[in-house]
Amino acid sequence: MDLDQLKAAMIQASGGTGWTETRGATEVDLFEELAATLGRPDYVQVTTEDLDPSALFLKFLDDAARSVCARTVEPTSTARGRAGRAARRAGRGR
Repeated sequence: MDLDQLKAAMIQASGGTGWTETRGATEVDLFEELAATLGRPDYVQVTTEDLDPSALFLKFLDDAARSVCARTVEPTSTARGRAGRAARRAGRGR
């Protein structure tokens, strides 16, 4: 799986959440930011994509998975928290 395929698979599996971080007012795509480190060729020194999973690649993949999973679950847990608080408030009013 090349980097573009991995990025697409992660977005599809997470329901549209990509591996990004906010820097100031800008949303930065970390797959693109770290593309050279993750094996994408620069076509100056490297012309083929490295598809072997290095230790550094696996570390970044772990970071990506944690980030995307946390942001995918966050809206659900926030909604559950709001619903639970509203139910507790309603129960006190009886």
